Amino acid sequence: MEQQEPAPGLFGVLADRRLHAALEAMMRAPEAPWTLEQLAELCFMSRATFARLFAKAAGMPPAEMLTQLRMQTAAQLLGHEGATAARVAEAVGYQSEAAFSRAFSRHHGVGPGEFKRRLRA
Repeated sequence: MEQQEPAPGLFGVLADRRLHAALEAMMRAPEAPWTLEQLAELCFMSRATFARLFAKAAGMPPAEMLTQLRMQTAAQLLGHEGATAARVAEAVGYQSEAAFSRAFSRHHGVGPGEFKRRLRA
């Protein structure tokens, strides 16, 4: 990774030590209502600098990376016995099941219920 510039994405963010604190915080607590300002403060940067560096390293804005992390966590949680869309929605930071279902469907191509049924099959 040190010999060449990594491809944008998770590895791109990991390659830039200045961004580690924000990525770690998002991964540790994806349900938190993270703001650009909070994430920038964790990295001791201005919002503009943080947003620019993060977008360059990740190939996407911080909010989009957070949504991807939330949707990956949600997919894992839906695999657990007894998991409901409402519980998973709350666990990944959505205040309404409807908003979570829309975001999950956009990301995974199917709703949480169908995703769970496919996991069982």
